[in-house]
Amino acid sequence: MVDVVGLSLYATPEWNGGLVPPGRNLSLDQLLKARYWVRSYGKPILLAEVGINAPRDEKQAWFRQALADLPYFPEVVGWIYFNQRQPAIVPLEIGFPNWGLTDGEASDLREVLSPHR
Repeated sequence: MVDVVGLSLYATPEWNGGLVPPGRNLSLDQLLKARYWVRSYGKPILLAEVGINAPRDEKQAWFRQALADLPYFPEVVGWIYFNQRQPAIVPLEIGFPNWGLTDGEASDLREVLSPHR
């Protein structure tokens, strides 16, 4: 038996599924809605891997919107950011996106999260 269901969500323009204009990322809201069937397990959901591949300003806006959208997904109990380049051991058709955060981007994320602590 499990206590929590893990879900991986990655935002990169190469994986937008045609749901947004080319070169744009899906929002956390759009990514979650596409996979929200996991709530049928009746368990809390942990976003076990979250990553975004975008310029710094887009990442900051994405994080702000993601935090604004999370209350609409009450089953989500937390998230873990996947802070590195796509590992070579797990190759993707789109190459090796860099999900990692620079020091400045990590600082931006801490700023976005500060009112939510």
